[in-house]
Amino acid sequence: MDYIGFIVDGQVPSFRSCLRHYNPQALVYGWGSHTSVASMRFGWVADQVNKTFPDVRYELYRPWRKYSALIFLKSMNSDSVRLMQRSMNSGVKTIFDLNVDYLSPAEGKFYYEGMAPTSNQRRAALTMVGGVDGVIADSRHLADVAEQYNRNVIAIEDNVKNELIQTESSWLPCGIEKLTVLWCGQAVKLFELLAIKKVLLAWKDRIHLKCITGSLDALESWYPDYQTEFKELLQQVSHEIIPFSSVSALMEHYDKGGIFISPRFLNNSYNRGHTEWKTTLPMARGRIVLCSPQQSYTRVHELAHGRGIRICEDEDAWHEAFSELFSSSMNWHEEQTTALTVVKDHYSTEIIAAKHIAFVRTIIDGVEQ
Repeated sequence: MDYIGFIVDGQVPSFRSCLRHYNPQALVYGWGSHTSVASMRFGWVADQVNKTFPDVRYELYRPWRKYSALIFLKSMNSDSVRLMQRSMNSGVKTIFDLNVDYLSPAEGKFYYEGMAPTSNQRRAALTMVGGVDGVIADSRHLADVAEQYNRNVIAIEDNVKNELIQTESSWLPCGIEKLTVLWCGQAVKLFELLAIKKVLLAWKDRIHLKCITGSLDALESWYPDYQTEFKELLQQVSHEIIPFSSVSALMEHYDKGGIFISPRFLNNSYNRGHTEWKTTLPMARGRIVLCSPQQSYTRVHELAHGRGIRICEDEDAWHEAFSELFSSSMNWHEEQTTALTVVKDHYSTEIIAAKHIAFVRTIIDGVEQ
């Protein structure tokens, strides 16, 4: 049996850390994280691997266990670096899961305090990527960057739990009601809607914006001009702010219908490395997606052959996409079916978990990519 230990969000169980956080059980059972990304990139994948492959066990890192490999997921703090180096010296294979481009010097235009990765974060990421046996990059863009510092790099996409992917979606818009336009993400990322401010205002009489997010207090970290611009946008567009509580609750909101948007400012190094998860979650419930030409989104579009998702390169393309939604020629059944199918065939946990364990085994066996 190969035991694979995960360190998630930099939470390394030790006597000192567990006593400091009043969490002694972490020494026995591992130290988990309750974030959605941690659940998806560790929890969902681990459940699938453990169910499918009897000769391997994915689990949270436990100091007393003898491991074949350790995976550092969103973990590059000093405790993680020390554990990585100690494990390497004892012959345990190590893998770093890279979810943000901390490797490149911050470049471009940033929209809030703390958006740009710091020099300390870059040094920590370079230490991890340069020290481990292999790197899992959460997007192709991140893989391209990581390959400059490590020979064993693979791009492994975010995944959607098999049970969350519907088999069909029969929702149709009602002509007498405004079209629901969905957006979901951290509240600090709401500034992305300003990328299509003119488009939203042009269609304001025909759309209702639903933002599923956290506390709007996060907007206080924005640079002032963007706060003012965003508040002016909300004053003019019919909208509602819905608190995010869980992924399962989010999917229930998607089941109520509408279309999903994911505009992105692609003029900085941070945004270019994002994954496709923001788009594949609504697509798993049949929601059609309109989005910016971010690399991960473009890949979904290619796999779907342009159905169920629209890449909007500029303002004219956004207008064209909205016009299509309101046209009588729109084939909602076909578009929604394709959205479901592409997620099932390429982004389901079953598909991604198989890719994940295959890479881990190459690292354990010492096989270079």
